[in-house]
Amino acid sequence: DYAFKSDLPSFVGHSDVKEYLESYADHFKIRKHIQFHTKVELVRPTVSEDGRNKCIWEVTVSNLINKSTMTEIFDAVLVCSGHYSKPYSPHIPGIEKFKGQVMHSQDYRFPEAFAGKNVVLLGAGPSGTDIAFELSAIAKAVVLSYSRLSLPFALPCNVSLAPGVDHFLEDRVVFLDGTEQLAD
Repeated sequence: DYAFKSDLPSFVGHSDVKEYLESYADHFKIRKHIQFHTKVELVRPTVSEDGRNKCIWEVTVSNLINKSTMTEIFDAVLVCSGHYSKPYSPHIPGIEKFKGQVMHSQDYRFPEAFAGKNVVLLGAGPSGTDIAFELSAIAKAVVLSYSRLSLPFALPCNVSLAPGVDHFLEDRVVFLDGTEQLAD
């Protein structure tokens, strides 16, 4: 009912998704129904008091700006936390001795912190490739550690592929094929 812009590639980055969602909300005039800076504190079922004996939902939220709380009644509740809401970070030998920065893609926000650095990204799924493309404009080098050594699209000139990670040293990553990459 509302398509992405036709000039976008089939794999869109997070900034394009954000722009799409904002445009969608404006197009369908639903932004007024969205409560930003709000945390859901409690969702509980209850029975309507109108004699229909219908299940309804009490939802208590807190405003993160002014710290106020409010409870409202709804006929239905959707919980859309996503299956990626809890990041998974595998233990890789030596990671505790690595002196560079270690973060999960869920914590990544802006590329500027990686300017001029050697970056190794584990995984070439949507998050990994999106971040790699964004970092390529600012990082010295980006290595995507990926179980397959090919992707169905071209990479920027300072982005390369490497096999899975075997272990970390203080200043580098050692891949399963024995090759090493300095990393910040």
